[in-house]
Amino acid sequence: MGENNNNEKEFSVDIDKEALKNQTKDTVNQVKETFKNTDFKKEATATKGFLLELTSKPITTIKSIVSEEQNRFSNAVILMICFVVSAIVDYIVNLLVYSYSTFKIQTFVLTFISPFIFILAFATATYLLSGKNKKNITTILTGIIVAFTPYIIINVVDIVSTIVCKIISIGFIFSMFTSALRFAAYGLAIYAIKGLISSNGDEDKDFRKAIVIVFVAYVIINLLGRLGIYSSI
Repeated sequence: MGENNNNEKEFSVDIDKEALKNQTKDTVNQVKETFKNTDFKKEATATKGFLLELTSKPITTIKSIVSEEQNRFSNAVILMICFVVSAIVDYIVNLLVYSYSTFKIQTFVLTFISPFIFILAFATATYLLSGKNKKNITTILTGIIVAFTPYIIINVVDIVSTIVCKIISIGFIFSMFTSALRFAAYGLAIYAIKGLISSNGDEDKDFRKAIVIVFVAYVIINLLGRLGIYSSI
């Protein structure tokens, strides 16, 4: 009985509606301020350096974000823009390369919103299932976006693959590479979520919760896909 109660408590949903409302408002304002005050040329250069740091020290970089040692929200905004743009470019390239592809406004809109839905699914699951000691929404969003940075590379690889494979059939090479990147992204996501929900020093419990959160988010995006309001990225 005691073990069952602990499991129920471990995976319980705890929401402070007022705190959620205030944090959501603050996050929206922070995004507005980022777009209003950021020198995007300068920030893009800074984000390149951040990507090099993430590539060379992925665990250390993510740990510094989820522990709130560093505020990388502006970098996360730039990465999110890259995520969306790369998905749209991938869609357009497919239209140009394959004659049987036709432009559909619904598909274009889905291509545009799907990266946001993807990130929000993981961020929402993390926020809802992280217990009472919740991290700030901007910290959660930053951690999730940074963890899934490999998906930007996947989109770029897909673009190159679409063009190259029109000339020579080596699609299996690109497929193996993108599969490895997806595996890496989910590995980083589990580590980031574990850091975002960590509160009592119980590593095993946090790891279990992180896996459950990733599973819940994955189920959500797949259900949204079946409902036609999400396109796989």
